[in-house]
Amino acid sequence: MRKVVFFICILGVFACKKNSGPDSGDYKIDERDSIIGSYSGISIFFNRDSPPPDTNLIVVKLKKSGTDSLIILCCNNDCSEPPFKYHNYSFVSTGTYHPPTLKYHHDSLIYHREPSLGPITIDYLCKRIR
Repeated sequence: MRKVVFFICILGVFACKKNSGPDSGDYKIDERDSIIGSYSGISIFFNRDSPPPDTNLIVVKLKKSGTDSLIILCCNNDCSEPPFKYHNYSFVSTGTYHPPTLKYHHDSLIYHREPSLGPITIDYLCKRIR
């Protein structure tokens, strides 16, 4: 009787292992994989009180966070911006005070931020590095 119970338990374990994995219906592909990577472009810092705008070359990296569907934006190795929630090519900032916007179009990133009520805007216009 012990052998029969042991055999049924082993059979159940193998049946459970067989139904999990990439071929089963419950496995989901992480959609963030299509956009993470490095982007190169320009940063535009504009103060309406003292034109002209200040431009710099930048490298922006999008990284996956270990939690949920968060994307971390790092500009020139500075990852101090609040992360973005990502779903279906749409970004929503997790910051609450003057949250930035991030848009993805083909291979390009467009980042816009107004850090205060004042006349200052910061924009990143980047193209993906292949």
